[in-house]
Amino acid sequence: MADDNPSPAANGAPVRESKTLVRAVSVVACALLVAILYFLDKSNGSFLHLLEDTAVARGLITFLVAIITLCIALLIAVWVVASFAGPDDLKLRFSYLKDVLATLVGILGTILGFYFGSADKAIQQPLAVSNIQIRQGQVVAHVTGGTLPYRYSITPAAADARFPKMSQDGWIFEALPAAAVAGTSVTIEVTDAKDKRDVKTAKLTQLQLLPAAASATR
Repeated sequence: MADDNPSPAANGAPVRESKTLVRAVSVVACALLVAILYFLDKSNGSFLHLLEDTAVARGLITFLVAIITLCIALLIAVWVVASFAGPDDLKLRFSYLKDVLATLVGILGTILGFYFGSADKAIQQPLAVSNIQIRQGQVVAHVTGGTLPYRYSITPAAADARFPKMSQDGWIFEALPAAAVAGTSVTIEVTDAKDKRDVKTAKLTQLQLLPAAASATR
């Protein structure tokens, strides 16, 4: 005897429902991808440089996994409430989704445990700029501590210099401005990847402004 009250599954409701869900997820995924590409383009590579720092990379991974887990949990909740599937079909699908969610929660717990429970974090030294030296017409300094890479600017600057510049190893070599005279102060301002800042100033002497050959004879 034929069933006078066919389930929604027989009318194709779960198929329409699945297509709608897939389309919604696809639109959200495409929108996220476009937003990420736009952000990377506007950051001019500075964001990728920040990922060289282990703490920043861990924090980003933790944030992304947490957001994805939360989104999947919300999708499951909304789908269960709005679903037209029959009880048996709904139970089977929910079991699969629950396994996916449990896996993501486990990954998130592992990341959080490693990130916040790590006891071997090195004590970071404060950002510091060494004393400024003048060598053969160049301003020389070395930066220690803080977080690589370093951004720096020098005042006064040579006519063709464009600041701020980047130092990947802490060393700074810049041409001394042609207008520099004895008694002029040279200032180096350094900012690390975490926006910590240090400034060093030195006053030029006549001996420093002499050519290297003349300096060696004195």
